Amino acid sequence: MTGRGGKGRRWVTALAWAGGVAAMLWSAAWLVSGWVYAVDVASSFHSFAVVACVVWAGVCVAARRWRAVWLCLAGAAVGGWPLVQGRGLTVGPVDVLSPPAPGVVRVVAFNIGPESPVWAEDMRRVLGWHADAVVLLETPPTLWRFVDRDGGLRGEGWSSAHRSWVDGLASPCFVLSRHRLERVGLPGVEHGERDILLTRVGTGSGDLLVLAVHPHSPRTRARWELGNAMMARTMAGAVPEAERLGLPLVMAADLNAGPAAWRSRAARGAGLRMAKPLTGGWGTFAASWAGPLRVQIDDVWVGPGVRVVGWSSFAPIGSDHRVVVADLVIQAER
Repeated sequence: MTGRGGKGRRWVTALAWAGGVAAMLWSAAWLVSGWVYAVDVASSFHSFAVVACVVWAGVCVAARRWRAVWLCLAGAAVGGWPLVQGRGLTVGPVDVLSPPAPGVVRVVAFNIGPESPVWAEDMRRVLGWHADAVVLLETPPTLWRFVDRDGGLRGEGWSSAHRSWVDGLASPCFVLSRHRLERVGLPGVEHGERDILLTRVGTGSGDLLVLAVHPHSPRTRARWELGNAMMARTMAGAVPEAERLGLPLVMAADLNAGPAAWRSRAARGAGLRMAKPLTGGWGTFAASWAGPLRVQIDDVWVGPGVRVVGWSSFAPIGSDHRVVVADLVIQAER
């Protein structure tokens, strides 16, 4: 009896350690995701690895395998770091039907969907949210023609700047504002005119730079590499320009990558942080999925000199991305 009991205890110990090591490796995989395509893609769902570490730690507690418990908790800490880095715990929701409070700037980020048949309905809804800047990513060709060629929003007081569609290289994006708006050129940056849509918006609370970012989704290794290169060029061009001009930078982006993936880490490495708080809403893609399954690939990111005071996301009508709205305060000193 004693022998069989000892053997059983060894099996429990082995199982606890095997699960703990597996959870730890999965949770720490993001550390190499900048070099490994498959790991980087998987890291967009990195939160599940952290959950696995916590759950297995609970199993090990029940089995009283305390060293394995500590291994799992260490894995949760390593895996959780890129998910919480630079993010606030909570902010209030945005009341999009009311104008922002005095001194507050409202920015909308929306991947409106290149094939949305109801983009006009989504546009009417979003443009009624009292935003200082609306960033439309991956716009349908009909919307691009309506805004850029036909000037369809000029009569309503909207100015626009756009990044053109280049087959296989860049998707069409817009920055819209009722304030003074001008595109900021980056002539010294490779493919800057094609890839980087950086605009200067003159709000009542002061000027700020609004950056629209939409690198390729990593559906293949080649697209992953193209998107990463675009992200690197964008950070290398836009952030130093904001520093040179002494203006706060706000980035509205669909990075096609979650908070632990390389593109998000590149943004944080450049000094930006996600507006979405840790609590108060789930991810943004796919909009039709249940909240815990959605990935936070869309967000408004802010640089030094910008404080987040409100954040919300809303279900669209025709897109598979939720709309992100952030209320921001531009601080006196950058």
